[in-house]
Amino acid sequence: MADARGRKTWRVVLIALAAALGCAALAAAWYAGAAADAPDDRDARDARDARDQRGATAQEAPCAEALAFAGGTLPSGATDARCTVQTWLDTHYRADFRMPRAEVADWTARNWPAIETRTEFCHPESAALCASTDSTGGRAHALNVTVTYEDAGTARVRLEAFTT
Repeated sequence: MADARGRKTWRVVLIALAAALGCAALAAAWYAGAAADAPDDRDARDARDARDQRGATAQEAPCAEALAFAGGTLPSGATDARCTVQTWLDTHYRADFRMPRAEVADWTARNWPAIETRTEFCHPESAALCASTDSTGGRAHALNVTVTYEDAGTARVRLEAFTT
């Protein structure tokens, strides 16, 4: 009787050990597959960053549309304008353009009178000024504007307007 009980105990131990090893093998296979899919170059990371959590890819958009969504207009002296929109549950417009440096303050005040620009706590730190607001006057729920002075006469403006 003791011999039968001992064999039964070993069977239970062996089954538990096999189950644990099977789980470990599945976890290792999953990890290896995830590591193989991970992008390892800058272009792949940039492509991944162009998607939101749900896989919606940013698409080119007319800059007039992007600025209207933010409650503003593209400045008349804007050059090198490039705009994108990304939608799924939320809508996220991005605008990137250059404009005359001397016109930045007037353009910002004309489009968003309540916005307060600041020169501290901007991201990136190289930004000359930035501003954020939750009342855009457009369809966007929030707006971020970052301005970098490229030279004595040119400012690069990056604008993000989005719903949350």
